[in-house]
Amino acid sequence: MNKDYYNDLRKLLCKNHKKKYCLLTGNATTALYLSLKSLPEKIKRIGIINNSCIHIPISIILAKKKAVYIDINLKDFSIDINDLKKKKVDALIAIHSFGYECDIKKIKNYTRKNNIFLIEDLAVAQGLVCKNKAPVGYFGDISILSFGSGKVINAGGGGALLTNNFDTFKRLLEFNKGLESFTHSKKINIEKISKLHTKVYNQIYIFKKDKNLLNMFKIYVKKNSKNFIYKFENHRAKKIFLKTKNIKEYIDLRRKNYIEIYKRLTKIKNNKYNFLPIKSSFIPWRFNIFFKENEDRNFVMRELLKKKLNISSWYSGLDIFFSNDKKLKNSNHISKSIMNIWINEESTYNYRNRVANFLLKL
Repeated sequence: MNKDYYNDLRKLLCKNHKKKYCLLTGNATTALYLSLKSLPEKIKRIGIINNSCIHIPISIILAKKKAVYIDINLKDFSIDINDLKKKKVDALIAIHSFGYECDIKKIKNYTRKNNIFLIEDLAVAQGLVCKNKAPVGYFGDISILSFGSGKVINAGGGGALLTNNFDTFKRLLEFNKGLESFTHSKKINIEKISKLHTKVYNQIYIFKKDKNLLNMFKIYVKKNSKNFIYKFENHRAKKIFLKTKNIKEYIDLRRKNYIEIYKRLTKIKNNKYNFLPIKSSFIPWRFNIFFKENEDRNFVMRELLKKKLNISSWYSGLDIFFSNDKKLKNSNHISKSIMNIWINEESTYNYRNRVANFLLKL
């Protein structure tokens, strides 16, 4: 008899994040979509930080809600509470950005006091334990996980949502029943959206041209974003379960690679960029570098891309891709300064060495 990895995985995720109920989903976008669909009709305005993954506003659009873009703070790259207080939101998606612990306790107190539904997004921070010893995922009314490419647990796809509320869980199960299965057609359309977003981003931020691509992107997303929503693929359960059981191994590897780059780049003082010190409450997503001048960042991006080296500058502001420029000061600063180096299991020493050597010669 085959082992029931599906139910074992659900139990493991509940245990790890101190939640009662778990629903496995096709991906984190579907998890967010279902979470938003399960909310009362009166909850319409969903607060999100402006520097995050495009899948978040896509899930909000699909759930027929309205995204409210909030500036980030420059301490942990999560919600700027002062900017949040200026905005009217009915629900809030709190993200542990780049694997840094956001001030989730303060955010939870604020949402509870103001009757705001809290969704905790730990897509790039699974396994992180907060300063108060509680695991990420513990705090949200609903909490979201991802097992997609580049995540701490990379199973090539899959997501999950967690909650302690049985009534909420029942609604989630009902909505999940009506979802389609994953298809090759969905895969092709998802890849097209991701590639188009990268192309638009590079043209606007790196090469400073062709802003007309923005309209093309918005039209294509509106027409094809439904492809992101689908049921969990059961064959992924075993891989996710086994990797989650050994999550410390993947976290330790990321930390090791992060520290390696950190030590290399601190050998020679460089006034063109800086990076953050290593923190105990931090699971590195990628090695984030912040350039002081936008043109230096763009030059490095262009040169490394020419060398076919994986490099990114996520996350830029979402507002220009899905709405209008909201003129969010901190968000705009990060959009123009950030560059990311791969440090997960796909990152080789040769790759890290080549990127570090290039940066050291600036």
